[in-house]
Amino acid sequence: QLTRARNNLAALYVARGENDLARKAFQRNLREARQRLSPGDPALVVQQMNLASVLRLSGRLKQSELLTTRTIRQCQ
Repeated sequence: QLTRARNNLAALYVARGENDLARKAFQRNLREARQRLSPGDPALVVQQMNLASVLRLSGRLKQSELLTTRTIRQCQ
């Protein structure tokens, strides 16, 4: 599956410290997941939290916090 492959590649980018490349891959996966999944769907939550994590690692703390908070609200 293409999403899984991009997630694996993004994780590799994170491990190498290439957070901008990881962010772009996670953003693409999230964009595609939002088109086909409902809010709160576990697969969508994973994509949102992947992106939130790389945003945090990149120092984009406010963006990470907002996405994490939004994700939590969708799961309640």
